Amino acid sequence: MKLLIKNIWLVAAVSIIAVGVTGCTDNFEEINTDPNKVVVGQVSPYNMFEKLLYDGANNRCYDTWYYAGEIVQYTASVSTNVRIGTYTDLNNKFFDRVWSLFCNHGANAAHMYSLAEKDRSEACKAVALTLKVMNMEEVTAMFGDIPYSEAFQARVNGNVTPVFDPQKEVYMQMFDELEAANEIYAASPKFSKVEMDGMYGGDMAKWRRFNNSLYLRLLCRVSNRDDDMDGFVSAKLQEIVNDPTRYPVFTSNADNATVKYTGSTPYANYFYNSTFDSYTNVRQMSQEMVKQLVETDESSGSQVSEDPRARVYFYKNTSSGNTEQKWFGAIAGASPSQMDLNPSYRGILCAPVFCDGTAPYTFMDYAEVQMILAEMAVKGLITGGDVAAKKYYEESLRASCRRWAERLAKATKWEGSFSKVADITEEEIETFISSPLASWDYNSDKRKLIGNQKYILLFQNSYQAFYEIQRTGYPELTIGEGTGSNNYMFPTRMSYPTNTIGTNPHNAAAAIACQGWKENNMREHMWYSLVASGASK
Repeated sequence: MKLLIKNIWLVAAVSIIAVGVTGCTDNFEEINTDPNKVVVGQVSPYNMFEKLLYDGANNRCYDTWYYAGEIVQYTASVSTNVRIGTYTDLNNKFFDRVWSLFCNHGANAAHMYSLAEKDRSEACKAVALTLKVMNMEEVTAMFGDIPYSEAFQARVNGNVTPVFDPQKEVYMQMFDELEAANEIYAASPKFSKVEMDGMYGGDMAKWRRFNNSLYLRLLCRVSNRDDDMDGFVSAKLQEIVNDPTRYPVFTSNADNATVKYTGSTPYANYFYNSTFDSYTNVRQMSQEMVKQLVETDESSGSQVSEDPRARVYFYKNTSSGNTEQKWFGAIAGASPSQMDLNPSYRGILCAPVFCDGTAPYTFMDYAEVQMILAEMAVKGLITGGDVAAKKYYEESLRASCRRWAERLAKATKWEGSFSKVADITEEEIETFISSPLASWDYNSDKRKLIGNQKYILLFQNSYQAFYEIQRTGYPELTIGEGTGSNNYMFPTRMSYPTNTIGTNPHNAAAAIACQGWKENNMREHMWYSLVASGASK
């Protein structure tokens, strides 16, 4: 795959001010737009695309490790200096970072679309719509009502105080854009710079499947509010399932929205140059992940089986003291005194899998699509009932295990205290699917089973697990004694940044009031959430 490295640096010089991103927020980084080096009107939409793709992957890779994994208890900090899991460091600096990060990507995608219109590039128009929705959905899923209909217009009409659209309307606008993109993809437009596309190599059929799989994700996100949307969600879900010709979605792992890396800067995984110690020494396997990934016999305390993904995500600590060679986890959200109770042989992140320059990043995969369909069938939002749901569910587990098995087999950077672990076999996957950990027939509470398994498969996928916990209530996390900064409650959203409120006070205040919130804090519930919708688990 030949990549045009020069284009990333070109876009770095124009990506912020050229977009007019003050339509969403007003605090993005100022950059140099020396006209002797770059003329904004001459930037190709393909230049915007390459930057969006790789920055989008690397930003999510970092945020998953540093923030999201701690928030949702994939990992648990064993240092009082890292206070993400206690929610202490979920402060305005963090809110501003996440808001700016995803709005920036959304703004650049919007600008890519406008350039594509001028360039008459239908392929870039479709891709821009897909990427815009992917990024802006993270903003609304994280914060609530956001500017959308009037976002990114500062460069066009000078509007730096856009209205905040109600979350329901935001999703309806995103659905419209995904529909528009799907129609463009259907005409098989030519993507001229295939060497720039490190995900699909310019294959518009695969981009179309990603677009419509993303459509499923968003429909699933608001599925608790189907009645409030006059049955739109269930009708559209069924339409997509019934008409794969018009709405093709992922059909195997070969379709996964995975950004591939060559291993050379700037086309290298974010952690390619990290030492194993810096990657693993603070964020350890949590007790929640031990509970989810390992079957423990209640009478003997012995660990009788495990999810094969456990040894891809984490590395078992077999240092002295762990005589039974068991998985141990750290307490999430722990107080200093609780941290003293953590055993020294906690599982650690499997650095050989993730600290590799060629380790890919996946925005969305086939396993997620199948798990969405399983849940929707259980809820009766699509036809098929329990029989179809079981088929979707088990296919999801196979796909997820196979995806991570492939990554484990390709990991070569085993060094120091890390010795190569056994590859995952098909027999092992089938044994896992029939075990009490995952068996459809063994577990009577299907929604809980699906919620817990979706949590596991979303590992390393930005803040997706955080949004899903709001929507489903699963998994039922244990909140640590060190979380007093948020009243010992799991966050239900993130607060609007003070800069966003300060530069657009009237519309921000109106949004807070419109959502029925008393304050702008992490304890108010969003429209799509389980609590706000009044839905049952």
